[in-house]
Amino acid sequence: MQLLTRFTTGLIRRRGFAILLCSLCLALPNMAHGQTSAPAHTADATDQLIDLIGAGKQLEVEGRWGEALNHYQRALKAMPDNQQIKTRRSIARIHYDLNRRYADSRYVQTLASIGSTRALNLYAEVLLKIQSYYVIQPDWDNILRHGLASMEIALSDDNFIRMNLPHVERERIQPAIDEMNSVLNQYQIDTRQDTYVIASNVCRKLQKDLGLPLQTSVYEFTCGAIIALDPYSAFMTSNQYGETMSQIEGNFVGLGVELKTHPDHLAIV
Repeated sequence: MQLLTRFTTGLIRRRGFAILLCSLCLALPNMAHGQTSAPAHTADATDQLIDLIGAGKQLEVEGRWGEALNHYQRALKAMPDNQQIKTRRSIARIHYDLNRRYADSRYVQTLASIGSTRALNLYAEVLLKIQSYYVIQPDWDNILRHGLASMEIALSDDNFIRMNLPHVERERIQPAIDEMNSVLNQYQIDTRQDTYVIASNVCRKLQKDLGLPLQTSVYEFTCGAIIALDPYSAFMTSNQYGETMSQIEGNFVGLGVELKTHPDHLAIV
């Protein structure tokens, strides 16, 4: 994945969805005669990293994205600053979230009915909420990269293609992905407006080149924007949101917070 190279709370409820905003170089020891070898602990750490990444990639190859995500989460407890593991975790998370969304029939039905204008309005609202309420200055380049990565992974997923591009030849998809990714070399992303304009233009280009419904690609950019914030922010379908609320039963244990639901928002009481 060429896009996922750098990764760095509010609730929106709208139109059937809930949105929770809450290259490593392995320097192996030089074993040539007469040169000092790396300390044993460094070699051990390198071997551990190779084993962790290898095990995770095997889960990826088998399509066991939930297990891969959990594997990388555990690996980060041992190596919390390792960028390669963070990258693999982000890739696994995008795949896992994509599979969960498309396993939800209500999400699929909403995509079919929401329309492109409403989808773009939701994306614009998410970006505005990030700018207004996120605790640090948003990294708009990073947010766009995550959207592009989400879109690229979706366009490489068999189930996504079957449901959204059933009549498109596979050989047409990779050139579209390459052209989509090229925007990172053409533009500088500094503002919320930059992110919105480029993402919406990419979506329109995919609609023109592949016939991909614009709202479908816009939602991938929306999901990508949310997960770019931190490991805890997530896009939830209405079913996922309902399951989450039923599990917590209006209480966040340990925070002393009780939530009361209203038609269009949550209130802390």
